[in-house]
Amino acid sequence: YQRISPLSIVDGSRIMVFNGAWNEGKDQNGDDALIYHKDAFSVNTGEVISENIYTTDVFAEMPVSKYHSAIVRNEATEIEDYLREGFEYYVIGGSNVDSGHLNIVEKIDSRYLFYNYSSSYDENSTLPFLSIGKNGVSAVFAYEDDEYGIPAIFVLGGFTDGTPAGKLDIIIL
Repeated sequence: YQRISPLSIVDGSRIMVFNGAWNEGKDQNGDDALIYHKDAFSVNTGEVISENIYTTDVFAEMPVSKYHSAIVRNEATEIEDYLREGFEYYVIGGSNVDSGHLNIVEKIDSRYLFYNYSSSYDENSTLPFLSIGKNGVSAVFAYEDDEYGIPAIFVLGGFTDGTPAGKLDIIIL
């Protein structure tokens, strides 16, 4: 089972894998013909991974199908009494059949039995868009100024249309 640039979340002894693409050969222009995953699977960390892959339906709604995205865990996620142990994760940017440079920001909350999902593409969303679509970004969670500052996600680098060579963009979400 091969995926190019998938994303994953560790949930107890399971690793949830989603997004990514696979190569179906070449298209008529000689470019890679990519198929984007619309499913998820999990593996149990206590088993031999190559022998046991399980389909999973832990997502209340599947994230947008894409690859070359970044995923970052919100280290400031609070554990509420009514929720199970887990974290908020943010998925940033990527590329898919609709766009080579997505400006999407998605939030996945694993504190619910079925992971809550929201996207900057949702109507009435409070999630920001990237100011310009990107793929191949890196993202880190940090506090602005010091460890007691404002929690933020820093989006670093990536590919986009119109970015001059040698320029490193840093975006704070």
